[in-house]
Amino acid sequence: MTVPAHMQAALDIYATYEPLRRKCEAGYVVKLREYDRSRAHNYIAKVREKRGDAAADQLEADAKELWTTTRSPTT
Repeated sequence: MTVPAHMQAALDIYATYEPLRRKCEAGYVVKLREYDRSRAHNYIAKVREKRGDAAADQLEADAKELWTTTRSPTT
């Protein structure tokens, strides 16, 4: 099945920018957590409600990964 050119362009844009969107949203959740942990939990709960479990779980995993990689270990 051939995809029309305008649809292929949209798919290409999505493939290019989706990782950046995910990283930005994870960064937002990390900032919320730094300010008030309950705000981060509430945001993820709203994502779960609107976009489903898979999207919320992915966002939570992305945020946890960003949280652990941006924090310096305490020694």
